[in-house]
Amino acid sequence: MLVYQLKNLQNVVAAISPSQYPKFAVWMLQQQDMPQAQINMMGQQQLYDISNKWVIENGANLHLSLNANPVELAALITAFTGTFFIVMFGINTEKIRSLLPATEKLDGLMYKLAGVTFAGLALLLITPVPSGQMSLGVDIGDGTPKRSVLWSLGSHTQDFCTPGSHTAGAGGVRRTLP
Repeated sequence: MLVYQLKNLQNVVAAISPSQYPKFAVWMLQQQDMPQAQINMMGQQQLYDISNKWVIENGANLHLSLNANPVELAALITAFTGTFFIVMFGINTEKIRSLLPATEKLDGLMYKLAGVTFAGLALLLITPVPSGQMSLGVDIGDGTPKRSVLWSLGSHTQDFCTPGSHTAGAGGVRRTLP
């Protein structure tokens, strides 16, 4: 249901609370390197007006996308699932406990789950992600940069490397890969 709503929300501006405008203005001014003392001297109405002007000018370009950050979507799903289980176990816990398998069986299942999870995370680290998802890449000869999470772990994410070069994480030494 959440995914459906995110994909079909047409008017994002209507979902923004005007009470958040002053905080947004403070953030925008901080991004423009305005001194905090100068921001603190501004009144709430002036901050509101700054944000309101920005929303009027750019509101039509705002949209929600699940492609922006899959980690945030996973966190939302985890939060909803966790809340569901808390509510479920809070109601009639004795009946739920009687339906669970023996402790030894649950213990074995947890070890199997941990093993599968470890293998899945290892695959995630070495699997290339689609181009454009990360700023670091390696040219492996076919002219297409291949990117992976493992590659970015050994590099500074703020360094933008061109395909075929790499800035090492320790010491910042630039070297060319074959």
